[in-house]
Amino acid sequence: MTAPAFYDIEISPNRTLIGVKVEGNHRVFDYTEPPTGDQKEELFGLLRDREVYGYNNRGFDTYLLGMVQNGAGPDALHKFGQEIISSSSPSWKLAREQRISAPRLNEVDLMHFCPRGRLKAYEGRLGLEIRDLPFDPHADITEEILPTVDRYLRHDLDATEALHNRLLPEFDIRRQLEAKFGVSGLMQKTAARSAEAILLSEYLKIEATVELGYIRDTARRMQNVDFEFEVPEWIASACRGTPAEDLIKAISGTEFSVNNGGRPRPDREWPSHIEIDEGVSVKFGLGGLHSDDPETHFADIEGADFGSYYPHLFLRPGCMPGHLKPESLGDVYQTIIEDRLKAKAEGDKTTADALKLIINSTFGLTGDCFSSLYFPPSFLNITVGGQLLLIATAARAGQAATGDLCKF
Repeated sequence: MTAPAFYDIEISPNRTLIGVKVEGNHRVFDYTEPPTGDQKEELFGLLRDREVYGYNNRGFDTYLLGMVQNGAGPDALHKFGQEIISSSSPSWKLAREQRISAPRLNEVDLMHFCPRGRLKAYEGRLGLEIRDLPFDPHADITEEILPTVDRYLRHDLDATEALHNRLLPEFDIRRQLEAKFGVSGLMQKTAARSAEAILLSEYLKIEATVELGYIRDTARRMQNVDFEFEVPEWIASACRGTPAEDLIKAISGTEFSVNNGGRPRPDREWPSHIEIDEGVSVKFGLGGLHSDDPETHFADIEGADFGSYYPHLFLRPGCMPGHLKPESLGDVYQTIIEDRLKAKAEGDKTTADALKLIINSTFGLTGDCFSSLYFPPSFLNITVGGQLLLIATAARAGQAATGDLCKF
């Protein structure tokens, strides 16, 4: 197997530095002018026909690399790089607007396998020295500071390679999912996008007459929509006789507006603090439930299991995307859950972990405006309904314990 390549880019108005590490060897390409054809061939000759790894490269470096491939000089790269950094729009959208294409390389973004954050956040955990950017990103890289920037770039290449080596088990999970479901390209996707690709692939095997374009277009239309929020009856029934019942009365009928895929906006203010028992209250909102007492927890409520809470709510009525058939999508999701439990019981940790990635990533897709599973009413039914059920459970636990509420 061809050795992987690791790369990173530093930009300034007068200079572009591209670092590449292959088989332990560092190369730093220094451009003060648009690269010549021979210079481009030398660079891309190192990157072709191998897996190319970076950190946040799919959101930044890859477009600069594409500009280099098309002959752009340092000033143009710096201007577009700063536009990416300062803009609220995703980099792919900015690139598309300016007709900037990523190069045809087999790129993998290590950030897709890690919680959001900078590479610096992982350097300490990897046993590496943490180094901050040694120059003003808006100023020129002079000959005087060039050696310092060169060392910094090589250090980041080492950090990228070290993180890659730590993540090898995660790569195995993606490759196993590709093989199991016949879906390619998961190495280039985030966990959520991998889950989406698999779910839709399996769904379309059942709903053979449905076109993927229809699903995507329908989800896209949900980026600008008004809807009335009503708590699903199965949740309302489960909350009767608890403080959650009064809360349902207060929030039912709320009109929500979604504009350009932003956060759903209610037409009224919701109660923010809910009294569950004497001296115990929780903060209630559109996202998650929080206790005023940080030491409280649900773990000690006898007979209650809150593991993968939101992912399992996804299967309940009103919680799946409304533009997909719940029976078919439910069958796909339930099968994945059952396959994971079987693999876990058989000690097949790789398969179990691979399927867990799908299960834990699915619920959030209903609230992701760039997902084909985007459906704000379902997202709210899960997050708000989930909170209501937790409040009801906590209240009943407190009643059963004669006021001694299990801490959560």
